[in-house]
Amino acid sequence: MFLVCGEAVIDFFQDRNDGDLAFAAQPAGSPFNVCVGLARLGHKAALLTGLSRDAFGERLIAELEQEGVEWRLAPRTDRPTILSFVLVRPDGGPEYAFYGERGADTDVTVSSLPDPLPEAVRAIHVGGFPMAVEPSRTAYATLIRREADRRFVSVDPNIRVALMGDLAVHRAHLEKLLPLLCLLYT
Repeated sequence: MFLVCGEAVIDFFQDRNDGDLAFAAQPAGSPFNVCVGLARLGHKAALLTGLSRDAFGERLIAELEQEGVEWRLAPRTDRPTILSFVLVRPDGGPEYAFYGERGADTDVTVSSLPDPLPEAVRAIHVGGFPMAVEPSRTAYATLIRREADRRFVSVDPNIRVALMGDLAVHRAHLEKLLPLLCLLYT
C-alpha cells in the first residue's frame, strides 16, 4: 500500500474565458490526485491529510471512497477545506488564488499520526504545502524520520508560495530531510 500525505483541496476552475465568474468545482490537490491515480492503476492507496467536517471535506471523502482510496488514517478537523480558484489569464495560462489559510490540510499533528503504520504500507509519499506549515510540517517530518529506514519515502515539494510563508524556513526544513528520501520535483 502507498501512504500519501499532503493536501486535499477543492479546485474551482473558471468555466469560460469571457470575463464571467462561472466555476466548476473538482476535488484536487497534488497528493489527493496521486492517491486517485494509484488507485486507478490498481494499487492500494491511503491518504493522510487533515479532512474537514465541512461540506467540502465530505465531498473529498465521497470522491476518495468512490475511487477506492483509504482515508480513515486522516484526522478529521473543524478547520475549513482549502479552496483553490483557477482563473484563466489573458494569455490562456492558469492563475491560482487560494482561500483557507490554516485549513484542514495542515491539521495533522504528531499525536494524530497512525503509530504504528499498517504493515501493508510499503511506501510513503509526502507532498505539497502542508510540508511547509505547522503543525503538519513537524508531523510529516516525524513520520519521515520514524519510517525512512523501514519504507521507501519520497517527497514532492510542489511549492505554492502563496500558502507556504517563509521559503527559507521551508528550504532549511527540506535540507534536513534530504538524506532520508528520494525527491521528486514538479
